[in-house]
Amino acid sequence: MALSIGLSIAALGMLCILLYNLAVYALPVLVGIAAGLLASEIGLGVIGGIVVGLAAAGLTYGIGHVAFTSSRSLVIRLGVALIFATPAAIWGHQLVFQILELGEIATVWRHVFATAGALVVAGTAVARLAVPPGEEPVA
Repeated sequence: MALSIGLSIAALGMLCILLYNLAVYALPVLVGIAAGLLASEIGLGVIGGIVVGLAAAGLTYGIGHVAFTSSRSLVIRLGVALIFATPAAIWGHQLVFQILELGEIATVWRHVFATAGALVVAGTAVARLAVPPGEEPVA
């Protein structure tokens, strides 16, 4: 019994980590899903859709990372940061709000914690975008 409870808690923690990482990389994930579905619908099949989706997600993140790190213009850096942080904040807000909805927490407090979660996820998205090439982001 204790082993199953411990494994359930570990599985829930790993699921939360996975969802958090998907929220941080929301823009590349969404672009990859859209490109993969489009490629699958035009006749490339499932494998072709997966390959196109992974390539599109990687290119989206790579182009955003290069644009953010190599530009000296504050306006361009702010624009790229907003483009990556906005979907991450929306996804982070919804993620925290839906997880808290499983409990019996008042709606006001769900919105307060979800807003804090959105700020954390958006900040992490921008911070991971700003990591120089070759360095590992700090989780």
